[in-house]
Amino acid sequence: MDADVLGVLQGQQNFLWLGWSMMVNGIGRLAIAAIAVLVLGAGAAGMMVGVLMGLVAAILLSGWQTRAVWRARPHPFDWRGVLAQILPLMIAFCGFQILFTADTLLVKSYFSDADADFYVSAGTLSRALMWLVLPLASSCFRAWSTAPPAVKRAT
Repeated sequence: MDADVLGVLQGQQNFLWLGWSMMVNGIGRLAIAAIAVLVLGAGAAGMMVGVLMGLVAAILLSGWQTRAVWRARPHPFDWRGVLAQILPLMIAFCGFQILFTADTLLVKSYFSDADADFYVSAGTLSRALMWLVLPLASSCFRAWSTAPPAVKRAT
């Protein structure tokens, strides 16, 4: 559901609320999980409640911003055309996910535990840094997508 409403925001080029929804999701997860674990002593269950509540907050915010789309009457469209556009993206996404996670599995199977721990820690940090800047990059995409061609060529 989160991908649906965020996808609609991105399709509408409503990058302000797309970025806010992503930030509400992350901050909500962290804040609620921290309160549940540190204050209430809820442990792993509290962390998962934080994840759920952050996701629900992001869906509610995104859903509110896209409510006109969800209330609109459906129109017929070309499923084959949609599949022709989606299939290459799905294959690319699967490839990205494999490249994003397979290295850790390979390192754990071929390296010693001590060496693998260093690699896994560095990999986790690099993935966290990437996910940290994604809301900013998504929000700034509008400025680039609406920029004149001369500015786009310079970047």
